Amino acid sequence: MIHEGEKELAQGVQRELLQMRSRPTPPTIDELEELAVKVIDAESGKWDSRRLIDNIRTDVSIAIGGIIESMQHERGDLSIRWATAIDKAQQWIRAVE
Repeated sequence: MIHEGEKELAQGVQRELLQMRSRPTPPTIDELEELAVKVIDAESGKWDSRRLIDNIRTDVSIAIGGIIESMQHERGDLSIRWATAIDKAQQWIRAVE
């Protein structure tokens, strides 16, 4: 069984992504890295989880990394990167419901 805390974490990550994307000033790379660390730390086995959920968490952290990479190198379509990260967070929420 998936711990309720995992669902709350997934929802919180998605909420933070949505807020960061809609701010008038872009988030800093440090803010995005902190968010990615939250996702990565969830993989440490704090909750009983299935392999699928671990894979989705990895996808979320990779998607956040894609935003960071685009910001650092000023390349790529950030709107697509944001949409991907938010979509992956939504998949995580659905997986733990």
